[in-house]
Amino acid sequence: IEDFGVAIWGMPDEGEVARSRLVRAVGDVLNNPWESVRIDGIEAKFSVQFARDLWRLRGVELIDEVVDAGQKARIRLHLITFGGRESVREVEVTMPHELAGKDADVDILPGYEAPPDVAPPENLTELIANEARQSLTPRSVVLQVRVPSVGVLYHGHVAPRLPGFALDALRPTHSDNGPEPYASYVRTVVPTERFVEGRDKVRVKVRPVLR
Repeated sequence: IEDFGVAIWGMPDEGEVARSRLVRAVGDVLNNPWESVRIDGIEAKFSVQFARDLWRLRGVELIDEVVDAGQKARIRLHLITFGGRESVREVEVTMPHELAGKDADVDILPGYEAPPDVAPPENLTELIANEARQSLTPRSVVLQVRVPSVGVLYHGHVAPRLPGFALDALRPTHSDNGPEPYASYVRTVVPTERFVEGRDKVRVKVRPVLR
């Protein structure tokens, strides 16, 4: 399990360690509903850097307000470091064909706040595997667009972007133990040299392609 954090006033204190992913993972494993667990030991490696290793997202500019379905919209990010130096970065996000003729909201958020699509665990092995996949690339900016289709989580499998009738067909008629739907997003991950703090949003008009 890989974790990270920023301590504004110096070294991390006990509270920050208690809120770490490692401690939460230990609690999840010990309280799992499938089998008894005994933890013999924990090995952790800490790497401490005295640096202002952080960008704050000050604002965004939408360069392409209208784009054709399937094409890319350009967005300019304004990133501020400690001390006020500004860095400008231009990124692109593809507009899905499902949104043709609609307005698409593009969420811009840090990679560590974007959870990956993982199915709910059904045994201890799957629980431990999910603990190691708690976020996307930490040093990144994620641009995500929600699409009308839905995703399905079932029996350890993830099926993204299914049409609505597919979910109805998969839902059992004599049991409540069926597939679990979740909101489906198209994500673009942009690696960054530093951690990014802050979120923003822009709206893009997606133009249908006439043939």
